[in-house]
Amino acid sequence: MIADRELAKQLDSVLRGVMLALDQSAALVREQSEPEAARYAAGVGAVFMCIYSHILDPIYVDHPDIAPPSWTLEPELGGE
Repeated sequence: MIADRELAKQLDSVLRGVMLALDQSAALVREQSEPEAARYAAGVGAVFMCIYSHILDPIYVDHPDIAPPSWTLEPELGGE
């Protein structure tokens, strides 16, 4: 997907930051609006899966040395 290793590392860092921000947003919703927390968390989870399966997994396949130690290949969404 991304042949350049340095660019892949930068994208990994940016996307991990995005995922951290989404996780923090879910925590805010849990603190402020418990009735809405489950639905919001489900939306965040869906975004996480898209980021992993469509962007990070292909990057990690090409550059396994930058994948986190716990990484396992997730199947792509939509049967692609």
